[in-house]
Amino acid sequence: MPYKDKQQAKEYALNYYQENKKELSERSKEWYINNIDKRKASQREWTKRTVEQRKQKRLENLEAINKKKEENLPKHILGTLKQRCKKRDLEFDLEEVDIVLPETCPVFGLKLNYTQGKGYKRDGYSVDRINPSLGYIKGNIQILSQLANFMKQDATKEELQMFADWINRKDYKTSEII
Repeated sequence: MPYKDKQQAKEYALNYYQENKKELSERSKEWYINNIDKRKASQREWTKRTVEQRKQKRLENLEAINKKKEENLPKHILGTLKQRCKKRDLEFDLEEVDIVLPETCPVFGLKLNYTQGKGYKRDGYSVDRINPSLGYIKGNIQILSQLANFMKQDATKEELQMFADWINRKDYKTSEII
């Protein structure tokens, strides 16, 4: 019986359930036993729908987090460096104003981009310690592309020069790299 008033409809449903509890329970058990395939299909559909909804929600949350990071990238980089210093027991005295993000890599001229997620991105921002024996302190950092920072990571200035000389030889062939 349709009621326009929600409270009346609720009271009616509760009364109906109380008066017909046993019959409703038996009908429910019978349907449960006779409709195994329908129940399983319904469960699969619900699981699929829920998994998709959760994936979508995670993506939306990740996009919001990354947007927030991108909007205040120097602050995000500063926090990451602070954690890294704590973990590696390195000296740290930087402030947000010390993180100046160039538009292009000073080494290669690549346009630098904020890249989401972890992993190597050639054109991603990378904080380089000019003197690796010092921590992240004022005057000891520069912002490069990840490509430039990875190339100079373990090599000395002399080793990099030797590499450049080797690349610039007239008889250099790509097959020699193998």
